[in-house]
Parts: sequence; structure tokens; C-alpha cells
Amino acid sequence: MASNDADARLERLRATDRTGRYTSNAASSGTDPDHSVSVTVDATQRVVHVDVLRVDAVRTPYELAARVAGAYRAALVARRPPRDPSVKRQRPVAVATPIRATPPTSDSYHRHTIREASRAERARRRGRPGSVTGRSSNDCVTVTLPPASSAGRVDADAAWLSNAASGSISRAVTEAFTAAYSERDR
Repeated sequence: MASNDADARLERLRATDRTGRYTSNAASSGTDPDHSVSVTVDATQRVVHVDVLRVDAVRTPYELAARVAGAYRAALVARRPPRDPSVKRQRPVAVATPIRATPPTSDSYHRHTIREASRAERARRRGRPGSVTGRSSNDCVTVTLPPASSAGRVDADAAWLSNAASGSISRAVTEAFTAAYSERDR
């Protein structure tokens, strides 16, 4: 993507930002808690690079997805400015009694499923943006982005993942994120 496109996207995000998320122009990196995967995000919180540090920890699609998600969260935390120790923050106070959760019934589950399917169909007909999917060039990794987030769900072919080298996995995941962002920007 051209730099001016990224700059324009960053300016649009800053225009509506009320939390200070997009104040820095710098990229940031984070690793998952086990230091198996590192993710670098740009100023707009999009994944620009994924690096597999320990290939033995990402041999299943679930492990890869969980470690990429953990590293993405760590990269977002690294973007936050350090807390000012001179500012005293009050502890939150509970203002109401906790509400007891009731388990969903199968009837409510079916109603929810039907309602969600009809919402998705209406949104598709109206041309609203939905989830987009990007694929790696080797078709072994896909990233699905929800409509309003740069964090994507990573899925990989289990047979390929069980034998792939760390460089191949890193490249494929990065390509899939790039393809998903390109699809969304169309």
C-alpha cells in the first residue's frame, strides 16, 4: 500500500479518535506470553509483519491463531504511552449488585442464530462492509478481518503447518494479513 494511503487512513482515524490510540506514528511490536510469535503493527494498528520465533509452538492452527492474537494484543499494549506515576487513579467502586447469569436455553440459542443470519443477510444486501478474508500466496493461511477491527482471525492448513519452516509460516501469515487489508480497502 502506498504511504499516502496509509497517511490518509491515519488522519481519518485521528479525526475521530477520542482515546489517543493513534497519536504515535511509530510501529510497535509485541510477542505472545511464551515468546513464540512476534507481531509488528503500524500506526493504524494493522499487522505489517509476523515473525515465528519458536516453530515448535505453532504446529497446529489453534496454536498459531492463539499466539498471533496474543502477540497482536501485546503490540497494542506496547503502543500505549507509559502511565504517569504522579497521577493518582481511584479504584473502581461497585455501584450495583452483580447480576446472576442464566444459561441460555436451546430455544434462545436458535432465535439468536436466526436473528444473526438475517442481520448478516440484510447487511449484505445493503452493501455494508462485512468480514473480509485474505489468503497467503501459497493458499495455506487465511486471515478473516471483522468489519471494524485490524485484528484478524488466523487459520492455517494443518498438514502444511505441521511441517513448515518458521520463515515460511511468518511469510504466509504476513501475506494473508496484507491481502485481507487490501481486500478491505477496495
